[in-house]
Amino acid sequence: MRAADARPGQADASKPIALAAQRARVLLAEDNPINQEIARAVLVAAGHMVDVVDDGAQAVAAVQREAYDLILMDVQMPVMDGLTACERIRGLFGPLGQVPIVALTANVLPHQVEQFRAAGMNDHVGKPFKRETLLAVIDRVLGQFRPTSQSAA
Repeated sequence: MRAADARPGQADASKPIALAAQRARVLLAEDNPINQEIARAVLVAAGHMVDVVDDGAQAVAAVQREAYDLILMDVQMPVMDGLTACERIRGLFGPLGQVPIVALTANVLPHQVEQFRAAGMNDHVGKPFKRETLLAVIDRVLGQFRPTSQSAA
């Protein structure tokens, strides 16, 4: 897991990014390094703290070690896919199993979205994502849940 650093030039500097309505500690579970960098840059520029893991098994382990306000979960990853990881996280005791999870995936057909919800995901964002859409979904989902970490305070 790597904590994100805000580095200039990672996000499209031609459009200003408003700070998120709620700053959050976000876990990004994504196996593609380019997608990791793009999502991390957008999230950090919006004021979020971001940890990155490469697969679902690492996501489950990270949730057991740290308190996150939200998880962005790719669906198709090696070792453990996002649906299985979501189901495992939902099986954790107490607040650990209740952290909001948003699918971050190219799979956006209605039956696929229904699979995400059945696995316990709270929402989804299609890839490639638009920065405004990603941040709006995060704000909406966070608005439905009380943050669990101290980062949002």
